[in-house]
Amino acid sequence: MARKKSNGPKVEKKVTRYTYDEIKEPRTPETGHTPLLPADEQVVTLPMDNGWSKAVVVGKLPDGDERPVVVDMDPAADPVLFWAGKRNKREVPVLPLQRNEIVSESRIAQIIERARKVAEEKSGAARQGHLFADLEKQLRESDRTKRVEFYTHEEGWKNKLICGDSLHVMASLLHYENLRGKVQMIYIDPPYGIKYDSNFQQRVDSTKNDPDDQADDVLTIKAFRDTWALGIHSYLSYLQERLYLCRELLAETGSLFVQINQENLHLVKALLAEVFGAKNELAVIAFRKTSGFSSTLLSVVCDYLVWFAKDVQTVKYRRIYQAKAVSDEGSAYVFVELPDGFRRRLTIEEIENIEKLPEGWRIYRLSDLSAQGEAKEPQPFQFEGVTYYPSPNSHWKTRVEGLARLAEKRRIEATGKRLSYVRYADDFPVSPISNIWDDTVISGFADPKVYAVQTSPKAIQRCIHMTTDPGDLVFDPTCGGGTTAWCAETTGRRWITCDTSRVAINVARQRLLSATFEHYKTRNGKVSGNFIYKTVNRVTLKSLAYDLEPEKVELVDRPEVDKDAIRVCGPFEVMSLGRYSVEDWKGYVVREPGIGEPAKLENYIEVISRLYRKDAAIQGASGLVHAVAENEKEKIAISVGPLSGRVTAKRSTTPSRTRSPQASSRCMCSAGPLRRT
Repeated sequence: MARKKSNGPKVEKKVTRYTYDEIKEPRTPETGHTPLLPADEQVVTLPMDNGWSKAVVVGKLPDGDERPVVVDMDPAADPVLFWAGKRNKREVPVLPLQRNEIVSESRIAQIIERARKVAEEKSGAARQGHLFADLEKQLRESDRTKRVEFYTHEEGWKNKLICGDSLHVMASLLHYENLRGKVQMIYIDPPYGIKYDSNFQQRVDSTKNDPDDQADDVLTIKAFRDTWALGIHSYLSYLQERLYLCRELLAETGSLFVQINQENLHLVKALLAEVFGAKNELAVIAFRKTSGFSSTLLSVVCDYLVWFAKDVQTVKYRRIYQAKAVSDEGSAYVFVELPDGFRRRLTIEEIENIEKLPEGWRIYRLSDLSAQGEAKEPQPFQFEGVTYYPSPNSHWKTRVEGLARLAEKRRIEATGKRLSYVRYADDFPVSPISNIWDDTVISGFADPKVYAVQTSPKAIQRCIHMTTDPGDLVFDPTCGGGTTAWCAETTGRRWITCDTSRVAINVARQRLLSATFEHYKTRNGKVSGNFIYKTVNRVTLKSLAYDLEPEKVELVDRPEVDKDAIRVCGPFEVMSLGRYSVEDWKGYVVREPGIGEPAKLENYIEVISRLYRKDAAIQGASGLVHAVAENEKEKIAISVGPLSGRVTAKRSTTPSRTRSPQASSRCMCSAGPLRRT
């Protein structure tokens, strides 16, 4: 049968994005202008001591006694974890963030706009303005005289993708960006162990690492390997420092999730208990990551999320529901009501195949009609000719007249000498989610894997829905492939993420700009006003006993979708850490005034050249060719870009074998702002 053609006009989808202009933040410096801030480098002391160092001092042996000792901790304090190199404070240099790029237009939006313009030209329709003309105008700085007056003027919020060590990034967010106590949720996915190949990615276009390919971000690779020089001891020091900073960033209602596997779960839990206090542990969530198979040992199919609150008394929590599973082992839904009203217990075969029961059969369970606490006076109730009383030391859950209404609606059954309440499975078709998430297998990605270590978006989105509202701020100091930022963008939350790897930053940038998202309906036109959510009815004993309307329960992980709109990524900033001067861009300073030693720039060139090519012959800091490497097959000129600037066209074309800024960094290096890949 031929499909009937629609005669109505075709509805063109709106292209939307979420913005947060009502949320103000200080203006961030642009690349090369940070010296206009106070010149003295600021160093802050990060305290990392919730009382354990005092116990160590109390338990010390006399001076000169080198015997090992087990410290007898103060019984009033929680046990804590010790490792080689554990400190109770750390000096952290505070560097300002510098803005390298404002990404205000996604690739998808550009494609849609080009297609729309072509269609308009063919139809002869008047051209519309630029799709985001107003937004672009808003993002541009109208008063250029204020371009260097950073942190003294406010502007609308933009999400942040930052290249830099998370320790220094968090210190900068606290000191310069005024974000202390303003982050609602932090999601950390640290390396599970200390093996380089399992946690790091060398290239943007491949998740596989080539041991023979040393052309990529070798500075980051070296930093990565140096970080774990002491193995698990370095790992714990790394986490300790960052967890204390996370605690400072979190709001009083905030939550922190640390993703980890079973290898280091026990250590991470002990460390979190020290930093946040054992009383603020909320749950350890097991989430399925693979189907798993082992021919010799027990299959390991899950990872863990350790969930701590800043303060368990004030933590924000939104209950998440899943479809009610009445067939689970131990379920009390073992009775059925047939369409003719007849009731009986299900057979074992029917329970095992409960999803195959005929339509119209209503599954139910029986609940006690009594509640603890003796009634002030006797409560006789007559049912089917027999008088019943509450259980000893109990009272009815509703008044006698309420029991009568329940009986009229066939919501009461007699079981021996007791009365029970009939609770149908469809009275509330969902049930609260537990700490076992078996529906998050990573193979369920809608998109192919883009990074070496990549968590299932479903697990992260669930954490976001449980602990935040639309417009809240989410932070991930372990960007990787940008999954947390992608999930926050998907769910209408603000986000900040950072990574030391430029590959990770570029993967995340590309992923965000290439994505489209569902547009959710809002209550007042703003994301911060919350979404309109799907609801389910909850029929309760109280609503039936007093003839009340069923309670409407919002499913906060299922906002209503506007099918007439398609959403693209909102504005975000690509940023980096540093205090570079405008003079560094010029790249001509060879020696410090009056000193015969090589200048900082020359030392920098030597370090870069040696890292990329050990056989490189250093030519000095002058000119465009700074080193030469050759073998039997080829001769390569190496030109090192400026400390803080992008590689210029002149630099990318002058050396005979130097490639463009977008090419492999084998021959063109820069420690400054990110290059697009």
